[in-house]
Amino acid sequence: MERRGAKRFPVYLPMSILAAEKQAVPIPAFSCNISGSGVLLRCSAELVVGQRITYQIELNPGRMYQLLCSGTVVRMGIPESDPDEMERANYLYGVTVETYQCIRVSVEV
Repeated sequence: MERRGAKRFPVYLPMSILAAEKQAVPIPAFSCNISGSGVLLRCSAELVVGQRITYQIELNPGRMYQLLCSGTVVRMGIPESDPDEMERANYLYGVTVETYQCIRVSVEV
């Protein structure tokens, strides 16, 4: 039974996880799908269900706008393509969108 209430859209955009427990540098990630209440992202970092994170989504890669979000990791999975390679696996995470802000990034010429 499907429990998600919001329609998901397949959107593949570069992301960065900016703040999570014991994290010193941004973690690269990619969105797999996005809804009004959450995002499914793929990254190589191990996050924990229940963990709060701050992340940014490149709305138009290489351009001037980013979406800065905060949310909670609500589920974790391993893509079917590499379930036996945990050290190198990219993990899938369902993350809520609790707050968001559209940011205009200054571009130096």
